[in-house]
Amino acid sequence: PHHGICASPLNDPAFVHDAGAPAGQLAVPYHRRTGMELEPADPVVGYKVCPEAPCFRMGKRHEGAAGDRVSTVIRYHERGNRRLLVNALLSLLAQAGCRVRPCIGVQDLPEPAASDLLRALEALPWAEDCRPLVCFFHSTPERPDLRSVMLNEMLRAAGPDYVGFLDYDDILFPDAYATLLARLRMTGMNATFGRVYSTTVDETRGLITRRDQIYDYGRSYENFIARNHAPVHSFLLDTRKLDLSKIEYFDDMKYMEDYYLSLQIFSPNQTDWQSLNLNKFIGDYNHFVGSSSDTLAVSDPEKRRDLLSSPEYRLSEVRIAELKQRIAAKHLARLT
Repeated sequence: PHHGICASPLNDPAFVHDAGAPAGQLAVPYHRRTGMELEPADPVVGYKVCPEAPCFRMGKRHEGAAGDRVSTVIRYHERGNRRLLVNALLSLLAQAGCRVRPCIGVQDLPEPAASDLLRALEALPWAEDCRPLVCFFHSTPERPDLRSVMLNEMLRAAGPDYVGFLDYDDILFPDAYATLLARLRMTGMNATFGRVYSTTVDETRGLITRRDQIYDYGRSYENFIARNHAPVHSFLLDTRKLDLSKIEYFDDMKYMEDYYLSLQIFSPNQTDWQSLNLNKFIGDYNHFVGSSSDTLAVSDPEKRRDLLSSPEYRLSEVRIAELKQRIAAKHLARLT
């Protein structure tokens, strides 16, 4: 009683929930309220946040300038959480200074769920030339996991465009693409980078409890070759400067498939490595507490150890190492 109830902003880097506060007490100053709230008839003595009522801060719009179009590749599986997918899409609609077209690869989604998804996508307010591009993929007993196929085929389906990526359970901040587009226009490079937070989310209660600057290492091509420092939604491509027909992939690659892709795209001289020095954080790489996820974004140490020792992960490591050897050989050949 006597408290206003606020919506919970999911794409505001300054906002985290105070998981220890009673009944979700809002742990931000009065002036940082979302503006979407229910107030009691009695005098308000404070504000609380409702995690079940998410909202998104809109990026600044420039009157009369629609901006460039960005096609964003998203992969979704029948076991995926539809609520998280919608949150990711809403973070794209909130982008400043551009128009965003989602290019969604969907694996093994049966009817009527597939038709329900298409209707839900059409109900969102996309720009006229940004209607969602949705492709359905179907696994087989021999190929039960199509994440690598969807990543590469949806990139090709996006066509010549500015192209970004977003896992369906992650979030971009409102100025993410405006920041990256400005760098691509200024540098003329084929790719540029932001940074993303390692964000801890209580999956059961929907609380954002921490944002840590873990993915702030790496400043150069050499650093990237040594260790991947670019989560898939931390960079933006200009595919008009790329020959996507030369990119190879394994259709059964379950881990580090994005690193295998980006190793074939980024180069010493055509990629904007200087952008990494800006340390501009553009989104959340969510790690879910209490999740049974089979991705690398696993917070439980024991589950992560099991994942890293699995045959599928070891095979991915071998493939990455072989690709790096081929890249090194090509660079050496150019010098001789």
